[in-house]
Amino acid sequence: MRRGPITALITALTTLAVTASPAGPAVAAAPALHHWTGTLTKVADGDTVYVDIAGDGTAAPRPVRMIGIQATETHGSPVTSPPGGAECGAAAATRALRAFMPVGTKVRLSAYYASSTKGKDAAGRVRLFRFVDRWDPTTRRWQDAQRYLLDRGHALWLRSPGETAHTASYHAAYQRAAAARRGLLGGTWCGAGPSAGAPLLAWLHYDADDENARNGEYLRIRNTGATAVPLTGWRLRDASHHLWRGSTYWTFPRGASIGAGRTVTVFFGPGTTSVATGRYYLGIGGPRYLPDDDRPGSDLAGRTLWLLDPALDLRAAADYPCTVACRRPQVEIADVAYTGPREHVDLRVRAGVTTAQDLSGVVVANDGRTKELAPGTVLAPGETLRVELQGTGPASRLHQYWPHTGTGLEDGGDTVVLRTDWSTVLDTYAWGRG
Repeated sequence: MRRGPITALITALTTLAVTASPAGPAVAAAPALHHWTGTLTKVADGDTVYVDIAGDGTAAPRPVRMIGIQATETHGSPVTSPPGGAECGAAAATRALRAFMPVGTKVRLSAYYASSTKGKDAAGRVRLFRFVDRWDPTTRRWQDAQRYLLDRGHALWLRSPGETAHTASYHAAYQRAAAARRGLLGGTWCGAGPSAGAPLLAWLHYDADDENARNGEYLRIRNTGATAVPLTGWRLRDASHHLWRGSTYWTFPRGASIGAGRTVTVFFGPGTTSVATGRYYLGIGGPRYLPDDDRPGSDLAGRTLWLLDPALDLRAAADYPCTVACRRPQVEIADVAYTGPREHVDLRVRAGVTTAQDLSGVVVANDGRTKELAPGTVLAPGETLRVELQGTGPASRLHQYWPHTGTGLEDGGDTVVLRTDWSTVLDTYAWGRG
C-alpha cells in the first residue's frame, strides 16, 4: 500500500492503532466434505456420469452431475440443421471423459451435503450433485475429473452455490486454459466464424457506484480493432442454462454491431434497447445482480459471461476475479486532493513506461463507490488524467467527473484504490487512518 503525504507521527500512531486493534470477525469455516466410493458404469456426456455406489444397498447405478463445470450439451443447439442437435464441443468433452474414466474405473464422489442434487436424467431419476475423482492405480492417487476437462478446455467453470469446495481452483484452471486458447476457448472450435480474429475486449462492471441503481452493473464489449464487427446473431451466455428467460442464450438483434474502436453496453436490468447507441437491456436482474466478492482464491467470488459468434464459438469472455494472464495497464495514482471543495484523483502512466495505456475497464474505487473511466480512454506518458469528485461538466479524455453523493473523501484518513473490472489492483493511495 502506498501512502500519501502524512507526517511520520501520524503514520506511527496509525500503525500502532492498527497493530493493537482486535482481530476482525472470524470467517466461518467451510463444512466438511463427505466422501463415497463406487464404480463408474457409464459416461453420459461431458458432465454427467453413472456410478454404482458402494454400500448404498442397491446395485442400481446412480446418475451423478459433476459439480463446478459445464460441458456443452449433446442436444438443444440453436444452430444445427435441423435445430436441436449437439452443441459443438459436446462430443469432444464426452470422449475426453470416457478416455479419462473408462467403464469400471474406481471413483470417489464428494460433496458438502449428502442431499445435494441437480436436475434429473432422461429417465426422470434425480441426479446426485458431486465432485468426481478417479483412482489412478499407477500413482495411487485420486485425480480430479473436473480439473481434467477444464485444463483441456473441454468445459466451462460453473459457480455452484452451496457446493463451493473447489470453485476458486476450477475458475483458475479455466483461466489458464483460456489464456492458452485450448479446446472450446480457442475461438475457432466450432469453425471459422465471422470477423475472425477481431480483437474484442469484454468486462463486467460488477461493483456499482450506487448499489441500488437499477442498471449500475453491466457488461461492456469493446472492439479494439480497425474494422467494425457486425453482431447480428451473436449470443451471450453464462455457465448456466437459464441466462435469459430460462434459456441458455441471449441473442443480439438484427443490425447490432461494434464499430472500430467503439464499445457496446449490455445492462442486466430493464430498459429500451437501442442498436443505434449500442445499449442493450436483458431485463433479467436488478441491483446487485453480480456478486461483489472479487477476492482471488475465494470460493464465493466471481462470474463469467461469454460472447459467442453465430457458430457458437466463444469469442470473448467477461470474467472476474482474474488470477491468470490478467490485463494490467501501467498506470498509477499520482496524487489525491482529499481536502477543499475540489477533491480529485490524478492518474499517470508509471515511470519508465514509454507507450500510451488504454484505460478501458479501469476503475477508481473508494469506500464501496466506483468510477469507471470512460471506455477508450488512452493516457500517454507525461500526461495527467484528473478524476474530479465534485461537480459535473463536459468530460474529456484527461478530465472526467465522479460526482459523489453525501460524504466525499475523509480528511482524517481514507483510501483510494485503482483497479480493473477484472479485479486486478493497479495502485492504492492511503492517508491518515487509511
